[in-house]
Amino acid sequence: MARAERTALGWIDTVAKSVGTGDRAYAFRVLRAWLHAVRDRLEVDGTAHIGGQLPILLRGIWYDGWRPAVVPVKFGPEQLVTMVADDAGVAPDEARRVIPLVTAALDRRWAPGQTEHLLTQLPTSVRGLVAPGHRTSVAPARSGPTTLPVPAATSSPPSSSTGSTERVAALEHTLAGVVDALSALVQALENASLGTADAQVPQAYRVLTAPTTEPGTAVPRTVADAAHHARRILTSLEDSSSSGPARDGTAGQPGT
Repeated sequence: MARAERTALGWIDTVAKSVGTGDRAYAFRVLRAWLHAVRDRLEVDGTAHIGGQLPILLRGIWYDGWRPAVVPVKFGPEQLVTMVADDAGVAPDEARRVIPLVTAALDRRWAPGQTEHLLTQLPTSVRGLVAPGHRTSVAPARSGPTTLPVPAATSSPPSSSTGSTERVAALEHTLAGVVDALSALVQALENASLGTADAQVPQAYRVLTAPTTEPGTAVPRTVADAAHHARRILTSLEDSSSSGPARDGTAGQPGT
């Protein structure tokens, strides 16, 4: 419980920094109000998905008072502001200010791509208020694994557009593997820290590498394997990003 409390307080401190306060109790109130208001605008499946991204104590707050039989509650941005203001005990103008800032704080804490996944489930009017920085342009929801965007090359483009497209696709695939491996590593470490002797890496990691066991190690072998595999993927990514088609007669110039 102490470990879970420290984790939750770390998230609350991130919210406090984002909204510009040193008052942890205030940060908790606006976070709780945000969680309950946004939760009630989601379908049941969306609520379960986002709930899975939260640490255990905040997950309890997320589900506290939830009524799955009556969601989604259809309200607009003004009603959202009122709900957050009433729940947090702040003025409506302050609620309007902190709503996107809480989103920005959570975006720094949960897995990459989850904020976009959340925003695609909200109507456009509410999305514009919830999005960090009032970001209203969001890519459509995708059913496949989340991939991270590849930054544009800073040097001249490769001579072969086909080769460039294939290379970008390969990098996106590698980055998706990094996300899966690191997410699995976090889960494995959490299991290990709770004293689970046979902590298992989730399916997302097991599809990347075969599980092994090694009695007597300082941490469960699945945790060590996850860490080593993540390192191998990152090393592979660095190698691939520093190689590729020649530009202006010079090979090996970084393209991303």
